[in-house]
Amino acid sequence: MLAFNLPGQLSYDSVSQLMDGRSASYNSWHPAVMAWLLGLFDDLLPGTALYLIFEAGLLGLALSLSLSRHANWGAPLVAVGLVLTPQFLLFQGTVWKDVLFTDAFVLAFAALARAVSGPKPNWPLLVLFFACLSLAALARQNALVLLPIGAVTFGWAVSPRSNLHRRLLTATIALGLLLAMVWGTNAALAMRGDHGEGLGGEIQLGQIYDLTGAVKHGYRMDRLSQSDPTLARVIQTLGVKAYSLQMQDTLEPILPAQIAKGAVMAEWLALLSRNPALYLRDRLVLFWQVVATPDIGLCHPAFAGIEGEPDQLKALGLSARIRPQDVTLAAYARSFMGTPVLSHLAFAGLGLGLLVLFLRRRHPSDIAMAGLIVGAFGFAATFFFVSVACDYRYLYAMDMAVMLALFQYFASPARR
Repeated sequence: MLAFNLPGQLSYDSVSQLMDGRSASYNSWHPAVMAWLLGLFDDLLPGTALYLIFEAGLLGLALSLSLSRHANWGAPLVAVGLVLTPQFLLFQGTVWKDVLFTDAFVLAFAALARAVSGPKPNWPLLVLFFACLSLAALARQNALVLLPIGAVTFGWAVSPRSNLHRRLLTATIALGLLLAMVWGTNAALAMRGDHGEGLGGEIQLGQIYDLTGAVKHGYRMDRLSQSDPTLARVIQTLGVKAYSLQMQDTLEPILPAQIAKGAVMAEWLALLSRNPALYLRDRLVLFWQVVATPDIGLCHPAFAGIEGEPDQLKALGLSARIRPQDVTLAAYARSFMGTPVLSHLAFAGLGLGLLVLFLRRRHPSDIAMAGLIVGAFGFAATFFFVSVACDYRYLYAMDMAVMLALFQYFASPARR
């Protein structure tokens, strides 16, 4: 994978975050932890090669921790299948926060599973669990949902024979520690942030996307027509024409430069109170686009090469490119379109089956793997409320979590 991809596949977001990392000034529209890591490795060796090796090392360590001397015939078969998937061969070589989040997420639960597999907890691995789960939560805003799931899993896995009160106490302490680690790191990184609108701007764009979809289905924006008539007119005319189920990028270029403060939020809340059924119906349709990718060709299942703003590329000493191996990798990934290999639904079904097996067996390491799958499902569920595009990488974590859980099932067969 590294031989094909080094020094890495870079999209516009990747180039922008590398620029932030090199300047040590973080754009609030992206999680700062990835830019910080890119800058850290860029100081040692300019570019993204060391970062990519670090990221691959997270997944490699997760797979290694899942191995045991009791591995059976299924382990090598799953391993071969895993490394031949486009999720491994191409996605792992792309400098995206989705990949950083995924690798930290699966390593956290792999470390927990190994830490509790012996007669006594392995404390260095438990520390690794807390560090990696915190990194995952820092890498994506909606990954905060993993913290309570991880805390409950930790409380159950380290005290499998304790009563419910003891487990809940352990989980509460674990959650407090995780929240403190994430908050503290975010606060430290924010000192070098641009103090822009960041998350608030993303939320407002998502609300405009929801309102445009509602208007397309007959909703009247009475409040917005009074508080910001220019924006209301744009949504009702150009917005409805540009609206796409696959992405909100079609709306951003047509929005006015100035939007009345609080106007969008007020109208969006009015939509929820006046016509919640319309909102939920539109959200369900958008969520289906993310989970099922019915038109996967529009959901970017195979990105390769380097793309970015010309000024940023020049400043970084990079140039737009697409190498022969990039073309080959992209074509290889596209060859799986329409098959279960590139299907979140297929992995969700396999994950449900594994979840039943792990919960029936209930060895402490099985509890950790069950937590991994529940965490993947919980993270995927957040896109019901936040999805504004159907990019395949958004639920990449679910694919990799299920693959790791399947590998662990055969590589570390646990007794009841």
